Amino acid sequence: MASPSEAHLRDWSVADAWRGLKKPVFIPSILIIVGALIFATWFGSTYGDEAFENLNTVIVDGVGWWYVLSATAFVIFALWVGLSRSGRIKLGRDDEEPEFSVISWFTMLFAAGMGIGLVFWGVAEPLNHFSAPPETTGEVGSDASGEAVMASQSALEGSAIGESLFHWGLHAWAIYVVVGLGLAYMTFRRGRPLSMRWLLEPIFGRKLTESWVGHVIDIVAIVGTVFGVVTSLGLGVQQVVAGLSFMGWAEESQGLLTALVIGIMAIATFSVVSGVHKGLKWLSNFNMLMAAVLALFVLLAGPTLFLFQSLVANTGEYAMAFPQFMFETGADFAGDTEGSWSADWTIYYWGWWMSWSPFVGMFIARISRGRTIR
Repeated sequence: MASPSEAHLRDWSVADAWRGLKKPVFIPSILIIVGALIFATWFGSTYGDEAFENLNTVIVDGVGWWYVLSATAFVIFALWVGLSRSGRIKLGRDDEEPEFSVISWFTMLFAAGMGIGLVFWGVAEPLNHFSAPPETTGEVGSDASGEAVMASQSALEGSAIGESLFHWGLHAWAIYVVVGLGLAYMTFRRGRPLSMRWLLEPIFGRKLTESWVGHVIDIVAIVGTVFGVVTSLGLGVQQVVAGLSFMGWAEESQGLLTALVIGIMAIATFSVVSGVHKGLKWLSNFNMLMAAVLALFVLLAGPTLFLFQSLVANTGEYAMAFPQFMFETGADFAGDTEGSWSADWTIYYWGWWMSWSPFVGMFIARISRGRTIR
């Protein structure tokens, strides 16, 4: 059964939608997004690469350490809240039951939190780390002549998987969970609207949260979410086109890329408009079913015993990579024009997860009503 807000969403007009918008948030967000789109379209090929490369260098050298420290703090806080007595607090009334079954809740979490990015980078990232390992694992010493001695192939294979799991493991989910938990608590326990600004009410107070400060928080959340979604959409479309080209079914072209983007956006829009209980729930269940079928096919058609052995070994690789990289900032390579592994991967990922956290956190909060913090 759809909630009243979802039923109202399907019975709307353009005028009603415009009146319901928060103009101080919507208009600046649109201007920033459209401005970025215009720049990327008309000037991207000329100035885009250099501009974004310079911006990335400034961010990595200036606040890269903050990204690393913040992501680790998210992990520590999430574990502490989940394992403490606070974990028994219910996100809703004390007698309220969960809105979704455990299976549907999990599939929606997985689809929103990882989705196509994991499908793309689940294969590409370990290969990248194997061919271009991080500075801390690529070289293991030097010989008598002073030449660098590289790690063995088996060691590089293991560390490549561990580093990939590190980027897609606890840190990513901790960022999502903390944001989603805060939003769910403020919405379902404190009665606040489901908006990013109210997540920071305990810090700024209600008066500032309702002022221009709150507007800025929502604008940053909207713009960051759009750019994060665009990144994942671009990766997904590239993967689909590469697959079609490999199978000989279609040649890569700008028209095909555009058509796929429009098609995926249309499906996503339809699922949102149809409501969480219908579109998003069933689309997530179907998505998880397809992922399970793919995993089962690979398990049965591939080297089954080797895959089981690798699963255990890779868990150990992740356990070793976790303390090794959780505080790695690439400080020894600050200002290096070639960049560093941490800048190209870890700091990039933490920024990506943080840009997605308003969207995913809000979605986690929406579907978690009636569940405990734990």
